[in-house]
Amino acid sequence: MLRLVAALAAGLALACAPERREPAERPSFVVLLADDLGYGDLGSTGVPDLQTPVLDRLASEGASFTDAYAASPVCSPTRVALLTGLYPQRLGHAFEDFLSVGSAGLDPARVTTLAERLRRAGYRTACYGKWNVEGHRRHGPLFFPNAHGFEHWFGTRRNHDYFTHRSLWNGEPDLYEDGRPVEVEGYTDRLLADRAVEFIESAADSGEPFLLYLPWLLPHYPLQAPDDRRIAPIGDRATYAKMVEFLDLQVGRILDALRDAGIERDTLVVFTSDNGGHTTARNAPLRGGKQGLTEGGIRVPLFLRWPGVIPAGERVSAPAITMDLPVTILTAAGLAAEAQGMDGVDLLPIATGSAPVEPRTLFWRRREINVKKKVDRILARAVRHGDWKLLDSGRALHLYHLPDDPGEERDLAAEEHAELLRLEALLDAWEHDVSPAADAR
Repeated sequence: MLRLVAALAAGLALACAPERREPAERPSFVVLLADDLGYGDLGSTGVPDLQTPVLDRLASEGASFTDAYAASPVCSPTRVALLTGLYPQRLGHAFEDFLSVGSAGLDPARVTTLAERLRRAGYRTACYGKWNVEGHRRHGPLFFPNAHGFEHWFGTRRNHDYFTHRSLWNGEPDLYEDGRPVEVEGYTDRLLADRAVEFIESAADSGEPFLLYLPWLLPHYPLQAPDDRRIAPIGDRATYAKMVEFLDLQVGRILDALRDAGIERDTLVVFTSDNGGHTTARNAPLRGGKQGLTEGGIRVPLFLRWPGVIPAGERVSAPAITMDLPVTILTAAGLAAEAQGMDGVDLLPIATGSAPVEPRTLFWRRREINVKKKVDRILARAVRHGDWKLLDSGRALHLYHLPDDPGEERDLAAEEHAELLRLEALLDAWEHDVSPAADAR
């Protein structure tokens, strides 16, 4: 009798255990990039005044990285890092700031993007959203997504009025389809999700693996709720909250499309943000926000979901950074050789718990670039080595032990001088390593 009970218990445990399987040989990839989302603006990070049930579920269905970082505290450099797998500093000083209309852009003759690498391997590729890495206006379609390996692009060059799709700076139209200006009615991010759902359905019908890159505009300024055309003033938290909740709803549409197409188990979904939240966002418990190198400017949400491969409910404290994402994707696609020379690591062994977590050293440098005024100056630098972080504000060196002090409230520079000098030496060596032979301007 005891043997029978034991056998039944073992069978029940096996039936209840999460199914594990080998990764698909040619999985698909969905990369969801929020714009200026605060680290603390999700239910999973304790937000008190808005609801994000879809993103909270996404976090619980896979691996949630508590110490994930953007490559930069501003948008363009992080996007460059995501597309290339490189520290943006390797491409020249201009790539450390916003790639405005007067700056250098991401040149397809100089770099090979993640989309190009996957497309050469037979993947379908599409980008629906904000590009923001083309630089000079005269580059135009030569530097647009279609020139960087994306078969389809519907989206914007930068942020704009969510209803008129016109630039807030010069009033020009800013909505494109495959490089051509188009006029379409609707709230921008709803239109992006519409196209993404259509692409998923088409790709599923074809049976071909794909890369879907969705760089949302939400919840970046201008503050416009999907049910209100007015532009709210900076600091209008209620409007910002509606925008975050609408982003959550659109992510839900993407996940539902994967499920309905029967391909969610063969798709790695990645969700993260391009930098910390701006003025209206909540970055708690971190200090600072967008444009700064305190944790609030660079630490971002990061969720990886791949049912049957990444166990549900994994909470990962190992540091991760934007450049890890293309390396992870290429390795999962069986194209690890394509990731050689990139600055990231494969996150799947960490997310699945199949490999020990090794200490890492991550770096940041923030510049101000103004082509018209001929300004090119370093604003701040930072390095994280293991649990320690050195922040060079340009005026002083600050040292923090992050596990005990994620809000960077206690500066240990005077108490741990040897550690400070060690990290400063690492930072100086990195700067020398990433400096290109000739600056890209």
